[in-house]
Amino acid sequence: MRATLRTLALLCLLVPAAGSLAAQHHGLRPVERGGDDERGFWVVVGVAQGRERYKFDDDAQWSESFEASAFMIGAGGMLSRDFTVGLEWNVWSDYEA
Repeated sequence: MRATLRTLALLCLLVPAAGSLAAQHHGLRPVERGGDDERGFWVVVGVAQGRERYKFDDDAQWSESFEASAFMIGAGGMLSRDFTVGLEWNVWSDYEA
């Protein structure tokens, strides 16, 4: 009886995976590109608040929390279909730590 229950439990675990494995069998299809004039420009701006704690292997306790604001800006462009260039800058605003 236990062997039957183990087999049924194993089948219950494997049957849902079979559907996703069958879906992966179809593989990737190539993405069709448009015309040759695919160029563009992008900008990203972000503001965040972060908290950090750390602990070294030989320490018994975690450090005190370090909180600071962060700012991020990024910009770039697609120069041709196969070449994209960009620049990103990310900085924490609290200089005490």
